Amino acid sequence: MRYIFFDIECANCFNGDGKICSFGYVVTDRFFNILEKEDIVINPKAPFMLGRKGKSYIKLAYTPEQFKRAKDFPAFYRRIKSLLTSKDALVFGYASENDANFLRSECERYILPCINFKSYDVQRMLRYEIGMKNMMSLSSAEAYFGVCCRQEIHKSDDDSLLTLEVLKNLCLKFRTCPEELIKKYPNCVNELLDYSVLVYRREGNFIRKAVMGDHSNLAEYGSDNFTCVQRFIYNVKGITRNNKLVGKRFFIYPGFVYKNYRESVKLIQLITDCGGQVTEKICECNYFIYNREYDEFGNMIIKPPLDKFPEYHSHPIFISPEEALSMIDMNYGEFLAMEAPDVSYLIDDIYEVKIPTRKRPFKKRRRSRNRKSGKSGKNGVK
Repeated sequence: MRYIFFDIECANCFNGDGKICSFGYVVTDRFFNILEKEDIVINPKAPFMLGRKGKSYIKLAYTPEQFKRAKDFPAFYRRIKSLLTSKDALVFGYASENDANFLRSECERYILPCINFKSYDVQRMLRYEIGMKNMMSLSSAEAYFGVCCRQEIHKSDDDSLLTLEVLKNLCLKFRTCPEELIKKYPNCVNELLDYSVLVYRREGNFIRKAVMGDHSNLAEYGSDNFTCVQRFIYNVKGITRNNKLVGKRFFIYPGFVYKNYRESVKLIQLITDCGGQVTEKICECNYFIYNREYDEFGNMIIKPPLDKFPEYHSHPIFISPEEALSMIDMNYGEFLAMEAPDVSYLIDDIYEVKIPTRKRPFKKRRRSRNRKSGKSGKNGVK
């Protein structure tokens, strides 16, 4: 039995899709003796976005020129696949569901068969075994065990070696082995299967498979995707298609945006192209686009979110995305087939939207009777 520890670095993660620039791994025997260690440098064929406002908060071990001189992901596909799908090995990573998602997006990007494999998350093992409420970062785990083996900042094979040391020290401290930890915590398994990332979650006494899936279509509050949607509303430039939506203002329900990032930016673009306007102010809209809900039989349940709308304002027309598209004579199949506009450039803070706040008119403070009469205090003593 062998253990394989791996880590991935990306040039950027626009739309949740990681463009891999290095794949590092360490192979050991069952006693944690290192048999092989290597960092595979990959040309991401994508711009490097490692910070904001020109300041990099992630420092990679190689220069952009070194990455550009390397071969692209398909050149190393078979090698990575054979390593991760070895039958006589257990694969470990630190927050490995993220790395599995990067591999998924690269296989989709280059139209390659999905690398189906299972990995075990050392981060979750550490959290459960120690009994912490929150996840511990790799650098925090390094400090916790007093391990110091990282030679380069964000170098994949060194991070893989650090993951190895964390698991090794975890086993030594609690006098156990990786196989026992896997049996003890079955929800620490991540699986990449047919372009979907399955994450195992514990619910009571049961283990549930949750599809992590395609993060590129999520726009969680405060995430880069969410920021791009908010800024796109103010920076969208329309290409005239028709004038069917002239004078109409739309508000897109945040619940729909959260689960449908691509559909949201496409809707914003289409509405603008047809002469309409998307607003962030709920009190200004004529049409309220809400997210779709389905019952157990697959039928759509129409539930306008009336509780989310101010009582003092007249209700707009509540419509579903399909009804919004019917206003411009487009069906939902054609809409899904469209390519989403690239709005990843809006993550740069130069596009930050600063909405001016209206100042309240200054009201002159009314003087008290005591002051007006020249009196002060309760007894009228000056």
